Amino acid sequence: LGALLAAAAGPLRAASRETIVLGQTLAIGAGSDGAAQRIIDGAKACVGAVNAQGGVNGRAIELITLDGGRDPAAHAKNVRALVGEHGAVAVLNCAGDAICTAVAGASRELKVPFVGPMSSMEELQRSHSRHFFPVRASNVKQAEALARQLLAMGITRAVIVTDQPARSERAEVLKPLLEVNRISSRLIAVDPANPVTFDSAIRALAGAPFQAAVLDLQPDTIDKLSERGVTDRPEWPRMLASFATLGLVGLSGAFKERIIGFANVVPHPEDRGVPLAQELQRNAEKYSTGYAVNFEGMEAFVN
Repeated sequence: LGALLAAAAGPLRAASRETIVLGQTLAIGAGSDGAAQRIIDGAKACVGAVNAQGGVNGRAIELITLDGGRDPAAHAKNVRALVGEHGAVAVLNCAGDAICTAVAGASRELKVPFVGPMSSMEELQRSHSRHFFPVRASNVKQAEALARQLLAMGITRAVIVTDQPARSERAEVLKPLLEVNRISSRLIAVDPANPVTFDSAIRALAGAPFQAAVLDLQPDTIDKLSERGVTDRPEWPRMLASFATLGLVGLSGAFKERIIGFANVVPHPEDRGVPLAQELQRNAEKYSTGYAVNFEGMEAFVN
């Protein structure tokens, strides 16, 4: 009888040792601003801690990351590979509006949970898919917070600078909220492929006494503005603000001697008074690297 029971328990023990695969698709390669590594390290800090405590019901978590570059279609293809070839039971941590939209479509098609896209688009936030689990604050919530803060600081004239070629959802939701708070605003567009627009933007900034600038810029645009010395120009207002975008990390390095405010979608990762930040710092030291202790790493850790 004992031998029969042992034989029957064999497959159960084998099943308990199988890993639980989670997948993510990020822009890791050439042209990346390092955001992918920060996201990977933040997720590793959580996965490492869970596995060190025995995993989930004795099963270790395996996090597989694929590089999709900047092509949203490549990220959708990666989702299919993560699920079909690697056996991922959920997808998490995409970065960027277009990429997250593509990942959401693929996960919906495959009926696989998609957790924590790093995009605040209203279309994603309002998704009614039973497989979609947004975590961060929407663009509307972020715009409300930015408008309140600018009002509290006594700002009455602001400019919104965007690099979105067709339409900027962030600018569209922010502009009326500024008006409600009696802050007049103007929208200026720049094109990273056309440096002439940088000069036009500087002339526009010089022609009006703006007290603050809300920047809706991607990392590439910030790099090109910095390379051409545009970020050092005195025409920029003293106060700069930003939504929680991938370009946020590069702002402080590019715009020196400016006050930079930003929408915060996770607790400050370096605040030792916050238990969640303490947990991230502790787990990053044990199971990941210092690259995890930043806003993108914290968001990946939470997801």
